[in-house]
Amino acid sequence: MGDKDVVDAISFVREIVRLALWETRYHKMALARVYKNAVFAREMMERGKFNKDIERAEGDEDGDATFTSVEQFACHVLDEAEDQIKWHERALIKSHDKVAFAMIMLARGEYSEIDVADIQKQVDKDD
Repeated sequence: MGDKDVVDAISFVREIVRLALWETRYHKMALARVYKNAVFAREMMERGKFNKDIERAEGDEDGDATFTSVEQFACHVLDEAEDQIKWHERALIKSHDKVAFAMIMLARGEYSEIDVADIQKQVDKDD
């Protein structure tokens, strides 16, 4: 959890809500970017007439791909773009869950001093 202005129990809970809202905004924005990148990667594959069905590059001891051809490299770029979509989609689902749990937490604790709309405005403004 971030330490942004946490000085008491109310600011602690407010920060929990802010982080959940921030994560949701972050992954929504990231998805727009990675969907576009995947489209560009597919266009790159088509324009270069690269074979998507080739054997993928193997990883070295650090897990980094070692390419033996430009086709392997191009496929790696495409695979990375598509993996980013999956990763951000899963993370967005988790962040929506966090927001829902934070709202339940606020209701259960009767945190009337915390204005979620105000926190959302601040999250939106921070970008």
